[in-house]
Amino acid sequence: MIVDEVKKIILKLNELDDLYEDLPKQLSEVDTKICDILHLIESNNLKTNECYRIIRELKKQRMKRRQIKNNYTILQVFNTHINKLPLEENRSFLLNEINKKNKEINSEYKNRIYTSEEIDNILKGV
Repeated sequence: MIVDEVKKIILKLNELDDLYEDLPKQLSEVDTKICDILHLIESNNLKTNECYRIIRELKKQRMKRRQIKNNYTILQVFNTHINKLPLEENRSFLLNEINKKNKEINSEYKNRIYTSEEIDNILKGV
């Protein structure tokens, strides 16, 4: 029974390692798709219904990108503090660090350049 539990833990750790190694590839693929979409917008005169479909696809890819980046960030924290796993009293610290980072990455985005008024004007078509 103990051997099986240890095997499960090792399997999970290996899965996390594999995911961590694969996430940059996934991010690159999504970034390339986003770049393709932006070039499509730049290079073509689009009809309203085409614009809607493109925006919907762009949002879909941006959401994928955000999830990949969030997962990667959480795994970075995990990998930084993985040495704390052996001691039971340190495991809660590891979990707290992960929760803290998760809260940080899920906070509301603050515009860097555009003001709220400028965003409103863009949405209104002004």
